[in-house]
Amino acid sequence: MAHEGAPPGGTRERLGPGPPSKAKKRRAEDHNRKWKQLTDRLKDDFEVGDSVWLYLARVRPRLTKKLAHIWHGPFWIREKGSDFRYCLQVEGMEYLGPR
Repeated sequence: MAHEGAPPGGTRERLGPGPPSKAKKRRAEDHNRKWKQLTDRLKDDFEVGDSVWLYLARVRPRLTKKLAHIWHGPFWIREKGSDFRYCLQVEGMEYLGPR
C-alpha cells in the first residue's frame, strides 16, 4: 500500500548516508592519516655509511621462497652511484650472487 505524499526515493535517501558508510569513511581517513605519517618518516635517499637491508628475491634451487630468507643484512653503504645504484660493504656474506 502506497502512502500519498511519500518521496519517490524512500526514507533512506532523505536521511543521507547511514552509519555503515560513515564508519567506512572514518576508517579510510584513519588509514590515510596513518599511511601519511609512516611515509613522512621514511628516508627518500640513502647516504654513504647508512645501514640497509638487501632484498634478494631469488632463492637457491630446492628451497621454497616462503621459508627462505630473502632479506639479508644489515649492510653499510660504501659508495653512492647514479640513480638507485649503491655499493654495499658485504664482507662475510654467504650468498655470492647468481652463478
